[in-house]
Amino acid sequence: MDDEYCNDDDTHSRSGMCSEPISATDPQILKQLSCESESFSISIVFDSLENARQACVQFARCPLKQQSTQKLRYVKFSCFRTGSYRERSSNVPVDEQRQTKSSKCGCPFFVRLRCVQSSDQLHYKVYEISKQHNNDLFSEEELAVLPQNRFIPDNVQEKMLELNQHGILSCSQIMTLIEKQHFPDIKVTWTLRDVQNLFQKFCNRKQETTNFVKLLEKKAIDGWERSMELNEESLRLERIFWISGTGKQKYLLFNDVIEIDATYKTNR
Repeated sequence: MDDEYCNDDDTHSRSGMCSEPISATDPQILKQLSCESESFSISIVFDSLENARQACVQFARCPLKQQSTQKLRYVKFSCFRTGSYRERSSNVPVDEQRQTKSSKCGCPFFVRLRCVQSSDQLHYKVYEISKQHNNDLFSEEELAVLPQNRFIPDNVQEKMLELNQHGILSCSQIMTLIEKQHFPDIKVTWTLRDVQNLFQKFCNRKQETTNFVKLLEKKAIDGWERSMELNEESLRLERIFWISGTGKQKYLLFNDVIEIDATYKTNR
């Protein structure tokens, strides 16, 4: 039946997940790595594919990759370490390629479901399970931070964006205010990178540039000097240099020492 499957989703990577597969010949090891749950078994029915996926992840205790037939009539969830590494040709020289190990180790775990129709609604019924793993499983904490389980509610997003508009708080400081002061009762499922991506999504680069230039113009009253270079065709700001009044005074006294504070992609 595997030949019928298509739509192989990307698997999720895990930091440090490069260990060799565990031997599956010892019954005691198999028992330890076997997924058991009274609430998850053959014939269990889910009212949607998304609910089925979430239940399968909790049962498997690891990220899963999805394969399905056309129109999602049959669906298979496999451990993200299933299969084996296949070397691919590359035009990049070997010494310049990333020396990373494959996460695939032929893990035999899978859950198969079929779509069943009941009263004009589609449900998914489990009809086959392979419970054994041959690799280390995820803890509850690791499962909680998987990309598909991280979510920032709309009201929290609005507050984060409002705090970010002040321009004086870092992402870490905003997360602390959200968790400790504004929404102490909400379970945090997002990470620092999720917050950074949120700000990146809603930022207005043109407005930021305009506000920055206006700020430097105001600073001119305090003795600041600035020099800008615009593209004559696109009128795009390409380079800018500024120095404070205090900085000029120090340069006159110590002109043999130059301190440059340059920032470029500081959130990377």
